[in-house]
Amino acid sequence: REIIRYLDDRDDVDRDRISVVGHSEGGWVALLAASRENKIDALALIATPAISGHDRVLEQQRTELTRLELPESEHQERVVLQERILDAVVGDGSWEGVPADLRRQADTPWFRSFLNFEPSEIVRRVRQPLLLLHGELDQQVPPYHADRLEEMARGRRHRQASVEVMKLAGINHLLVPATTDSLDEYAGLTDAQVAPQVVEVLTDWIRRSLP
Repeated sequence: REIIRYLDDRDDVDRDRISVVGHSEGGWVALLAASRENKIDALALIATPAISGHDRVLEQQRTELTRLELPESEHQERVVLQERILDAVVGDGSWEGVPADLRRQADTPWFRSFLNFEPSEIVRRVRQPLLLLHGELDQQVPPYHADRLEEMARGRRHRQASVEVMKLAGINHLLVPATTDSLDEYAGLTDAQVAPQVVEVLTDWIRRSLP
């Protein structure tokens, strides 16, 4: 919000066309800013989760455990431990039986805030034109999140505010070209540049939303 105010005070900035773009969980930060700052004129969310922080952590864990192909018994042990940690962080459970190093990592104000965050409560307060951009090969934040965010946005208080969804073929969570949705492919990707179509979609949308 301080950066937005700084831009708004500059003579070389069109203060009627200030846009904010958030990627992944950064989209949550962008949502919060847009819901509180009238100087933001348009909002784009790229690969942004549409579920609570609590459910997001469990979804990430499921993806990772599936990738590791662990025995079912170990899989279940890790899930149970994760759920115990999450309950303890928000005050609904005990830290008993949780290793000390894991508690030090999890028992923080930031993580508590993350777990309690519910995007649906914020989306309905956002008045700006909204773009939901997602790579079809995104496994870290699967494309269904864009559909859920769109549904939330359709029910906003500011019903006249537009919402658009764009899914890009061949693009993963890193916003780079890929051939599969596997996280194991990351290490072998040779093109580390954001795919040109990501930038093209963003700029075209800004021009149309804020002519």
